[in-house]
Amino acid sequence: MNRLNQLVDSLSRTEKGYFRKYCKVYSNGKLHKYLKVFDAIDKAPPDSGDDYIKKKFEKETFSNNYPVTKKYLFEQILKSLELYNSGKSIHKKIEWLINKAELLYSKSLINECLQSLKRARKLAYQTDEFPYILQIISFEKKIGGAHRYKGIYKRFKTLLDEEMDVLDKMKNYSEIQLIYYKVFETIKKDRSLRTKRDLKLLNKMVQTPILSDISSAKTVRAKITFCSTWTFYYDLAGEYDEAYEYAKKLVGIWEDNPVHINEYPDRYLAANQNFLNRCYRLKRYEEFPAVLDKLKLIKPTSKEMEVTYFEMMSHFEMLYVNQTRNERRARALFKEIEQGLENYKTRIKTNYRNLFCYNICVELMSLGEYDEALSWANKIIQKQKLDIQQDLMWFLRLLYLLIHLELGNKTIIEYELRSINRYLESEKRGHKFESIFLEFIKEATEQLHIGHPRKLYRKYAEKIQLLKADKFEKNVFDYFSFDSFLLAKAHGLSLREYEEKYEDHAS
Repeated sequence: MNRLNQLVDSLSRTEKGYFRKYCKVYSNGKLHKYLKVFDAIDKAPPDSGDDYIKKKFEKETFSNNYPVTKKYLFEQILKSLELYNSGKSIHKKIEWLINKAELLYSKSLINECLQSLKRARKLAYQTDEFPYILQIISFEKKIGGAHRYKGIYKRFKTLLDEEMDVLDKMKNYSEIQLIYYKVFETIKKDRSLRTKRDLKLLNKMVQTPILSDISSAKTVRAKITFCSTWTFYYDLAGEYDEAYEYAKKLVGIWEDNPVHINEYPDRYLAANQNFLNRCYRLKRYEEFPAVLDKLKLIKPTSKEMEVTYFEMMSHFEMLYVNQTRNERRARALFKEIEQGLENYKTRIKTNYRNLFCYNICVELMSLGEYDEALSWANKIIQKQKLDIQQDLMWFLRLLYLLIHLELGNKTIIEYELRSINRYLESEKRGHKFESIFLEFIKEATEQLHIGHPRKLYRKYAEKIQLLKADKFEKNVFDYFSFDSFLLAKAHGLSLREYEEKYEDHAS
């Protein structure tokens, strides 16, 4: 998809309506032909390229030089978006007030100019937009230097003190942000710690005075980043109660500063996403409904946010129905997710596409519907290389083995085992869970003719259960109840039937 088609596709319904109005109001009819092209692109079939548009307008003179038409239309859409969003976001309001002040200054309306800067400064402090404050201070110095009004020394001293304070706050935020990105990079790479060496390296990242107490963070943004850093740290370190507390504090900081939510609703969504992830880790499923209901009140302000909203809400509702065993809602959600994947296509981020496929696969495995589970697993297994640095992909590969074991596909299992073992050897990585699980798959495959040998399945279920006390192995159980699945098979039941018959009564 070229950049013009991508831009048109990204617009919300109201943004498209505004562009049509912009073409009619601001151009005196000069943009009529561009509006025709815009409408054609908007209504074109998915993945239509330039040839489709050129053929549609082959009798129009502009079709002979379509690249120029495309470029001009692209720029006009951006101009309309700038007008559409002017005054909507606070930083746009700040920019407008500073520009207004410059205009007033050029007309020698100094008092009015300073009033405009005063309003801009107030808004900038509300949202920690410190670069704008430095710009305002610089402008006020310029005004003072040119007019040398009474009390100029005192005013310059005040501006200098303010400038130093702002620079200190920016430095404070940047230092915390740097540590955050260091920890975040580790999360994106490994998702969990599996050795003491990993934990030692992580501890080294956060052992710094600026992260010793939240009071060290001097602004709202710095406090948000402070809590995000510790949330990720404790999650990686396997200290989930502490991660939960910091995730809860993080949401609290956002909700104590609603102006930040209005300016950055996508980041507020991300904070709630982190909190729900921590709830999921600790099996605090009772907290899901209140958070999801709260988030349903948020209205996406752009096509991008609409996609993000779909990704997040669908993912967490899927987790919730999996855990509450609401089969009817789960099946309805499968269809909604499939429809969303079709509607948003390439806009869906790869990690969410994988999460949807994984969670649906898990739900279907729990219900004993292995052919359907295999279909969802194949949506990503056959398209991506095996990479154990991505825990989700790695555990999906292990579920893939279980599915084929249930379907009796011995040849495929043997091939997959060879592939996985080669990979583990090349990476020189081996963890307790993987060793036990692969050993089980090998033995169970050799006894496929028996079905589900109760003794064998119980033996390996017990071995896997022992890992729940291991700090570096327990994250395995966040992805799938491997032990319960083996026990279910030993009883001749699906995982869902086993949970309802034995685990629910036990709890």
